Amino acid sequence: METGDRFAKMKYAMNTRMFLLIAGVLLVFNAVTSTIPYGMRLFAAAQLVSEYDSSGAENQVAEIAGTENTGTGSAVEEVVGTESAGTGSAATEAAGAASAAEEIAGTESAVTGSAAEEVAGTDSAASETAPQEIDVAALKSDMDKLGVSVSDFRRVGVLNIVMAIIRAAIGLLCVVFCNRVDKSRVTFIAAVTLAVCEAIFAILMYFNRFLGLGSLLYAVLITGVLLAGAIRMRKIARENPDQKLAMEPARRPAPGGQTAAPKKSIKERAMMSSAPQKEAAESSKMRDEAAESGESNDGRNGEH
Repeated sequence: METGDRFAKMKYAMNTRMFLLIAGVLLVFNAVTSTIPYGMRLFAAAQLVSEYDSSGAENQVAEIAGTENTGTGSAVEEVVGTESAGTGSAATEAAGAASAAEEIAGTESAVTGSAAEEVAGTDSAASETAPQEIDVAALKSDMDKLGVSVSDFRRVGVLNIVMAIIRAAIGLLCVVFCNRVDKSRVTFIAAVTLAVCEAIFAILMYFNRFLGLGSLLYAVLITGVLLAGAIRMRKIARENPDQKLAMEPARRPAPGGQTAAPKKSIKERAMMSSAPQKEAAESSKMRDEAAESGESNDGRNGEH
């Protein structure tokens, strides 16, 4: 009966340690491979969209400035035409010289324009051949359809990075203390803290329209396993207040095939070294007593 109870307690402690160890490893893995990269991607997307918006505003300003310059040039041409119509032969000769100059300037501008078009075509071809990782225009249109802004992206990115740090810290703590019964209170507080942080994180993600069902189930599963392990460890600590480890490490066998003897303290070793001396003193004392008793018996027999 005692052997069965001992085996049941050992199995209970082993399962408790595995609960804490698995939950801690999964928390660290999720924080490093999923939560932190997701927050960084949100920051990168927000930066691209903000740059896209600023470049679009600059293009609009350039189009407005070009329209104003065109209107001003046409007005100037009308005024110049009116004045040239009211002048004499000198104005006609000046107009002829101006037309010749315009022809020369037009030829030069045509050559310059064709060269500029060739250069622009080369640049556009190079830009078409370059790979584009993110279609910013499509991303912007999707954000407008969903009603999500750049500030929402940045806010959710900060939430994910903060949550990743909390998960990694609690996961490492549970991995370190997965076999420590005397640290069960710390493990239990860490598990409760994680549960509260996960609940707040899920609520904030829901209101920002970024909550996924898969991530929610994953967080609930890890938190449940961690809480179960922490509660079981607290139960072991209440039943055995003086116990330090949930599972004692297995001792390595000695070279001769026998298990190595446990290390003894200095006091135990001193007592063991003094034990033979005490036994020798007691044996000599017993021999002396026996000799004295024999002598006393001989004296009594002589008297009789």
